[in-house]
Amino acid sequence: MGLVLLIALVGLVSAHEHLEKVPLAYGVFSKECFDKLSASGVASFLQDTDCLVFSASKAVGYVIVLGSLIVKLPQIMKILSKSSVDGINPISYYTETITYINTAAYAIHIGLQFSVYGENVFTSVQNFVIILLIWQLSDQPAIHKLAFSAFIIGYLFVLQQ
Repeated sequence: MGLVLLIALVGLVSAHEHLEKVPLAYGVFSKECFDKLSASGVASFLQDTDCLVFSASKAVGYVIVLGSLIVKLPQIMKILSKSSVDGINPISYYTETITYINTAAYAIHIGLQFSVYGENVFTSVQNFVIILLIWQLSDQPAIHKLAFSAFIIGYLFVLQQ
């Protein structure tokens, strides 16, 4: 977990340095780096640390986003197989989801690329699935459901402004 966080932070710092919307070739190479790779070959590309770090951070970002597609899947499958949400604290999922939404919204606001914040989007979606399962399989009061739904809708509306 700590390694994934470190890689995400390196990707965030690297992406922050390139906020001017660097044109990408194949999603991971800057135009200059791709030209260098095409013209001079792999050996020359590997010796250019700027190109290597940029491309590696982009690739790691995409791998993290792809990995986030399944991060909550084991828990969702376990909830479905047991038809029970005993021991799951809904408040923790509410706050975690709000945190992921906030992080993704800020990244979008400052213009970061999807490879930097995409895992927040996909984890939020999976959290929403878990929240819906909690609501379906437990005796959560309707006021909790209504309050969280109203807050999320209002918060998303504010974030779009």
